[in-house]
Amino acid sequence: MSQYAKIKTTIKDENCLIESLLELFQLNDKGSIEVYDAPENLYDYMGKIRPQKANIIIRHKTVGPASNDMGFLRNPDGTFTLIVDNYSQSSLKYGFKWQGKLLQKYAEKLLLKEQKKRNRATTVTKVKSGILLDIAV
Repeated sequence: MSQYAKIKTTIKDENCLIESLLELFQLNDKGSIEVYDAPENLYDYMGKIRPQKANIIIRHKTVGPASNDMGFLRNPDGTFTLIVDNYSQSSLKYGFKWQGKLLQKYAEKLLLKEQKKRNRATTVTKVKSGILLDIAV
């Protein structure tokens, strides 16, 4: 049975997290990511229930065929903890590099949201090494 890693993040904005996950997993449908007010159990790749729980869940079919579900548990301080099985973290693409991409994508989404609230024009340009944000102040 795979062990799960719990990785504390600084992520607080649920919508920006979901938008980031949709892009990273290349999903078109928000329904592919399950969101719960109260944490729900994760399942392993064989469909057996696990004791780990999360508020935002990406099911194993999306994560990878031999992976367990991946999730994000909302902490009392409003941040999220990433819950990912060790196999997916080490053998697949969901290790530190992917986690860094998630944080980068999240920061982009959060910045764009904040600039929109301030009625500032923002242009996103994708470049080989990442993205450039041009913000009109």
